[in-house]
Amino acid sequence: MLLENQLPFSVIDCIYSEFYHPRQDDISFLDLATRHFGKYHLAQRPESKPPTEVWHFTDLLMNFMLKGALERENRSKPIKLKYSAVTLRKAGVKFQATEDKCLFNVHFENGVLKIPLLEVDDSLERFVRNVMAWEQCYKPGEAYISNYFKFMDYLIDRSEDVALLAEEEIIKNWLGDDAAVSKLMNNLSQRCEKTSYYSDICQALNAYYENPWNRRKATLKLVYFSNLWRGTGTVAAAFLLILTLIQTITSLKSSF
Repeated sequence: MLLENQLPFSVIDCIYSEFYHPRQDDISFLDLATRHFGKYHLAQRPESKPPTEVWHFTDLLMNFMLKGALERENRSKPIKLKYSAVTLRKAGVKFQATEDKCLFNVHFENGVLKIPLLEVDDSLERFVRNVMAWEQCYKPGEAYISNYFKFMDYLIDRSEDVALLAEEEIIKNWLGDDAAVSKLMNNLSQRCEKTSYYSDICQALNAYYENPWNRRKATLKLVYFSNLWRGTGTVAAAFLLILTLIQTITSLKSSF
């Protein structure tokens, strides 16, 4: 997977054909490579035909990762997400894991941020760094993968953010340490963005948090109606307060 170790795919394919002498009904080297690299969880186990043009193995991995990615507006002036996952939840943003096979298909609508599952293990950093390096060389103005990890870095500021996303089954943490995942996301997104496919989502999330009504409504729900017992207690306390107020008004009227 190391980008600096890559040989042109055509050269390896030629060597394979020279020594293996595949028959017409045998598996091609491209199909063989597709089956092998499809085992990596970020490659999404491609079920359809492999790409027709492949530069090398790292390029093949990038193609697998981008398979099924939605077409988004690529803004030239990226908008930064100002608030982390825990902070956004305080404004009422809900987080939901989706079954989308493409990691990068993030949506935000009606106060719900929908994100496909991200599995974080010991191989993630090496895998992503090499593919991102190739993306920066080959498609610097279409850095879909780099933009995604920058967005996740904005979303994950501390270990508490990782814990929240893990609780919502958006992140599967095989590292076992929430702080390690937070640090990993920061390390993966140190490059400055020149364009971004996630600016529209960042802008919408910023606006949602900065709406005072959303924050007040979320605070009311989190503090006073976070569960059945607390909600029942809140309603009972409000009812007693109203009764006390009515009794006080009645007493004052009778006095005059």
